[in-house]
This record gives sequence, structure tokens and C-alpha cells, in this order.
Amino acid sequence: GMTSGAYRKYELTKEMFMEYIKTDRQLVTIKEDDISGFYEWLEDRYQMNSSASYMAKLKTFFKYAIDAGKIRKTPFINIRIRRERKQLEYLTIEEIRRLETTNFSTEALGRIRDMFLIQCYTGLSFIDLECLREEDIQKYEDTYYITKRRQKTGILFTAVIIYKGMEILKRHNFKLPIISNQKTNSALKAIAREAGIDKNVYTHLGRKTYGHLLLKSGIRMEAVAKSLGHNDIKT
Repeated sequence: GMTSGAYRKYELTKEMFMEYIKTDRQLVTIKEDDISGFYEWLEDRYQMNSSASYMAKLKTFFKYAIDAGKIRKTPFINIRIRRERKQLEYLTIEEIRRLETTNFSTEALGRIRDMFLIQCYTGLSFIDLECLREEDIQKYEDTYYITKRRQKTGILFTAVIIYKGMEILKRHNFKLPIISNQKTNSALKAIAREAGIDKNVYTHLGRKTYGHLLLKSGIRMEAVAKSLGHNDIKT
């Protein structure tokens, strides 16, 4: 299975490649020069890791074509997909406190701030946050936690709700006023500006911040990986 967002990225890759080669050519006529040219075309328009992501998806199309017997060899043989190692990003406790205490210029920004803080306090991805329901939350002694499967991978995870996560969820009666990921990311730029945070704040940063907070509190890497729904601690 694949999420609709992931499927759309494959469709977008196909559309861009078709735009680049400018014709409905047979797969067998696509050569290495076409692939390397497309890679350059991407890198003129996107950052290195975005270009690499599109190239990896295009490579998957050709792999399926080989498996289906449509072509005998892939034009990717000598193509090396380059990725840039990113520095680990997260918000500090002080920056989180600033988010909590800032009075934002509109109520809408305040609501989006709350949703982002829930990500910081639960480690939920945006799509898992969208699907969160009150019945997903359980209590053991004085600790609240979420147990469910990740929408993206189907992996079961158990994440402890830390700091003021439950307080925010209760304030919204567990009915989270979610808007689209794109609009949320746009609003988070304004939120960071008003809170005086000089970082690129986006929805996935909340998930990274949760992992950082758990590690900082002394929880083992393997346990943090399980809380985030990762099978591999390298991730």
C-alpha cells in the first residue's frame, strides 16, 4: 500500500519526465543521456535532496519495466544519485516555551501552533496527527500514551505524550482543527517569525523535536525509534 501523497509524487515525477523528453517515446528508446539530462533539469529547479527523491522514483519506474519484461536493461546503470547530508534539526526547550507563551496575531495561528506543539509532544507525523482520535490515547498510572499503526508504513508504535500534550488535546476536545500540510507549513513560517524563532519551522520538525526531547531525557535510541515508528535506528 501507498499513501495518496506518496502516489502523487510518483505521478508528478512521471509528468515532469514526460515534460522534459517532450514526447511519448517508447521506454526502449530512453537512453542514459536522457536520464542524466533530466537530472540536470531537476537540479536547475530543485534542491539536491528533492532532485534525488524524484530521480529515485523515476528509477523505480524503470525497475518495474525490467521486471515486467518491457525493457532488458535500465538506463540508470551509470547514474549516481547524489544526496546531501542534512544537519539534525529540532527546536530547543527554550524555543518550545516561546511558542507556548507567544500571543499570536490571529486565532488561526494560535490553533496551528497548538497542532504543531502536539507533534513536538507526541512525535506524530502530520498524516498520523490528522487520523488521531481520543480512543487512540490510553493511560498507565500517570502516563498518557498513543498506540496505533503509522498511516505511511503500517508499523505499530507506542508514543508517550510528554509535557503539555494532553493539556492541548483536552483544550481542543480531541477534535484537532487540521488544515492541509502545505497551508500548515506556510502558517508555521509566520508563527516562527512572531515567536522570534530563527529556524525553518515546518510540520516534520515537530516529529524531530520529539525524538530529540526523548534522547535528551536519557531514553535509549532503540526506544526512541519505536516511539517514532521506525524499524531502523539509523533513521
